[in-house]
This record gives sequence, C-alpha cells and structure tokens, in this order.
Amino acid sequence: MSSTTSGKASKPVPKYRKLFSRDPNVHPPPTTLWASRADSLTCRPVYVGYKRFVDVQSSEEGGVNIRLPCTALSAPAFWFITGFADFERDHERLSEIVPGTTAPFGASLISNYRSFLLVHAAFALAEESLDTIAMMWSTTFMDFIHWMDEEWSTLVDAVSTGKLPQFPETEDVYSEVASTFSANVARAQALSALDPPSRTAEGWVKKLWPDLELLVAVTSGTFGRVYPQVRALIGPEIPIRCPLYGSTECSIAVAYDDHLPNVLKVTVDDYIEFLEVTPTNDDGELKTLWNVEVGKVYEPVATTRDGLWRYRTRDSIEVVGFSPIDGSPLIEYKERRNQSMWVAQALVSQADILAAISQIDEFDQMELTSWWDDRSQPATVGLFLEDSPSSRSMSSSVRDKILDGLLEANENFASGAKRGLPVRPSIRLLAPGTFAEFRSWKGKMIGVGSSQVKLPIIMLDPKAQDYLLSKVINEIP
Repeated sequence: MSSTTSGKASKPVPKYRKLFSRDPNVHPPPTTLWASRADSLTCRPVYVGYKRFVDVQSSEEGGVNIRLPCTALSAPAFWFITGFADFERDHERLSEIVPGTTAPFGASLISNYRSFLLVHAAFALAEESLDTIAMMWSTTFMDFIHWMDEEWSTLVDAVSTGKLPQFPETEDVYSEVASTFSANVARAQALSALDPPSRTAEGWVKKLWPDLELLVAVTSGTFGRVYPQVRALIGPEIPIRCPLYGSTECSIAVAYDDHLPNVLKVTVDDYIEFLEVTPTNDDGELKTLWNVEVGKVYEPVATTRDGLWRYRTRDSIEVVGFSPIDGSPLIEYKERRNQSMWVAQALVSQADILAAISQIDEFDQMELTSWWDDRSQPATVGLFLEDSPSSRSMSSSVRDKILDGLLEANENFASGAKRGLPVRPSIRLLAPGTFAEFRSWKGKMIGVGSSQVKLPIIMLDPKAQDYLLSKVINEIP
C-alpha cells in the first residue's frame, strides 16, 4: 500500500489479505465506500489503479517469485470485496459490471481525475433508479458536481445517443468501457428538462435521482468546510455517512449513526490505544480504550496485524461518548497534529487558523489552504482561496479580522504581537477550479488516484506551494 494523501512523499506499507477478513463481532454499516446492499444501485467513483509494481524474489532455492501492486488502500479493499482481486486479469475485465455499481470496472482505472469523475457521471446519469452515491471526500463530491455542470449538455447528449464521450487520457480503457454504455432516450429527455446544478435551487441531486437515499463521504475535519454546499445539493433529508476514519496503516473507526456524520465508533480490527494530547499539544499518558475520558483529546496509536507496533497517526481526536451496545469509544476527528507553521515566534496550528476564520462570514462554505508567506519580514500566515464573487468582494479589513482571530486563538502568537512581530495575514486568490486541478496534479504525482487527495489546511509541501502560487490571479490588499 502507499500512504500519502495530504503530505509529501508516499510511505509504502505492507498489507496482507487477512485485512479483509473482518472480526465477526464488528458489524460495519450495510453500505460503505466499497460495498452496498444487494438491492442497491450505487455510483462509486473510487480509483482502484496502481502507483507501481514491485517484484519480490524468493531467497530460497526453488522459491516462487511474485509481483505485488503498490497502491492506495481503497483499491485492494474494492478488489477483494467486489471480486476483482486478480490484478493480472484487469485487462480482461475492463467491461465487466461491478455488482450493484453503475459503471464497469474499467472506469475505476482512469487516472485523469476530471475524466474519471465524468465517466462515472455519465453512467450514473443514465440510471434514474440510482439510490446511493459513495466516494471518499465531500470535496470529491463537489468536484463531481462542478464538472458535471461544465459538461451538462455533453453528458445529456451521451445518454440520448448511447455514445460515451472520450474524455482525455481514457484511451487504455475507452473501447471496453464504452461498449457497456447504451442509449436511454426517455432518461435523456427527463434530464434535458432539468437545469444544470449551477442554475438550480436546493435539492438538485434529489431531483436528478428521485430514489437517492444515501451519500457516503467524509464531511468531518477540513472537509466540513464544504458541508453546507453538499447539503444544499442533496437536500435536507438525505443522510450523509462517513465511510471510515483511518489510513493506509490502519483502520481506526467506522460510521456510527447517519444522523451524526462526524461521530465515529472505534473498531477492534487492530489494537488501538489513545495518547493524551495536552492543551499545549504535548504528549500525555498512553491510555487503553477502556480508560479514556469523554471531552479529552487524544492521538490514536495503532498496533496492527500487518506488523506495525504502536504506530503514531499524528491525528488528534476527541472522545465524545461510548457506544451503548459494546462500550466502544465514540470519537470526532479534530486535526492533524504535525501541521503547523512558525510565525511571530509561535507555532500556528491548523486549529488556530480555523478558529481565526470561524466567525468571519466571508469564509463561510469556502475551501482554502494556507502557507508560510515569507515575501516580507516578518513572515505571516498566507491564505489561498479560489476566485469567486464572494472572495473577490473581500475588503482589506478581512485581513485584520483574521489577525484578531489568531491573536485570540494562540497565546504565544499574541505574546509575539506585543513585541510587534506579526503582520496581517495575506489572502491570495487562485483561478477558479484550482483546487480540483490541484487534486488531479497531486494524484498524478503520487500515483494513487486523485479521488484520494486531500487539500490540507496548512500546505507544507514546497512543490504543492509552488503549484498553487503559479495559479494566483489576484490578492486582497
């Protein structure tokens, strides 16, 4: 497996097939990122391609040499659960329909992020009876809708004619995938009667698919910034289920209640301990699951069946309760512990930045990231936003509000302010659609699929910073 979605270089981690032989006492929800009810029809744009292959040679005489794929964890989970585990036969199965899923297997091997989502959108639009949309992140869902909006007439025409558009970088799978796409004139006429999402009021997705009953996507942590937009698109009644909380290294928690999308239940697939996080973000005592306390913040530490011993996740979570069924802790994700920048003789964290903008209306529902802006001295917190009517109309006073928020959120930063160290945070505007393009660029660079890529609140990777800086078109004075 390859572990990286928001950081720098990937970290190869060995995984064994027993990962998918779950503890019989653990009962995940019937519909997840990889599996659905037998009677469900799901649009599931989850990339299952490969970063590279590794040839392992036996050291024993007469031993068997094997070839192993290196990929993101979501890929083998999909393979084993849906019956596509033999990657050597992928080229034979490109047109094979995945049970309960709108698109054939080959659609999930498309590496171009935009083309990947648009091909899945074409197959989903052709199915009026779609009842579930399942993807990794809420931001992926927003990219899915945004590009569907851009290609609306093309996609509707495709449903009418039965000819799948050949989007860029789909040549390797196009003929096999397109062979399963068929015309549905009545459905195309119904779609034509609907305006695209950019010209439609609340609940557009439900109008598009009247039988829709569930969206699976992570909306906690930084992904909560687009939650209001997601909710507006699907309407007030459709539940949103978090697929899981974990990483390539380990699984930590699963969805608990669809009405509480940010609350997750800790699993026992691996041995999980919780390291106390003090108010100053220092390490406290290491606690077993039955010794944690509600309201306290911890970092999950995992000992796994795949060979990791007390592996630190560098996440911080808060215990919010315990399951009345088996006593397992219920948690909410808070932030990454190792994402911070040194400004005004203080470490400014992801939580500080989110707290600083939380009461500023101009940042409501706006995806963003930040960087260490050292264009002048002393350096300051720099924010990247996409250009839009809302961001374009920001006044210079917004920068003062962010500074005031940082002073309130971070005591050490406030101490530096008394010595005249901090300067007002900068706000630079990026070309519209830059964050979706960033996910596509990063996915190609790390080779694990763009649907896996997160936009961190603090951008530490210099190459990623340079990419975003190349997209700047304006700045708030």
